[in-house]
Amino acid sequence: MSFVKLTKILQKNLFPVHLLQNIINHYLTLTRQDCNPPASVSDTTRTFYFELPYMGPFSSITQKKVCHFAKRSCNNIDFQLVFSSFKIGNSFSVKDPIPHGLRTGVVYKFLFAGCSACYVGETTRTFFHAPT
Repeated sequence: MSFVKLTKILQKNLFPVHLLQNIINHYLTLTRQDCNPPASVSDTTRTFYFELPYMGPFSSITQKKVCHFAKRSCNNIDFQLVFSSFKIGNSFSVKDPIPHGLRTGVVYKFLFAGCSACYVGETTRTFFHAPT
């Protein structure tokens, strides 16, 4: 089985690389734990479920390609893709960033003129005040 080819298919369908790596690592962990097949039945089919975020028509295309690839490559493994919904706000921030001078917890360093001494501190209040 080629995880490289499977990853390329999913990347072409806009799935994030870090998500694909987590899923592949999870699959490999499961297969290492279940490396001894049942002694009584030699022709069992194992089903693995993978959860991916739903991304519109790309999801159904990806599901067909992955199932086709799995049937061609793995005889005794059944892949099931399960799609979950997610909020678009989880993908990016909807708030404007706070300017550096108006943040609390700012670390600052004062250098004293005429000597090599310095003072490093952290604000509990904002470093600057916003104009009113």
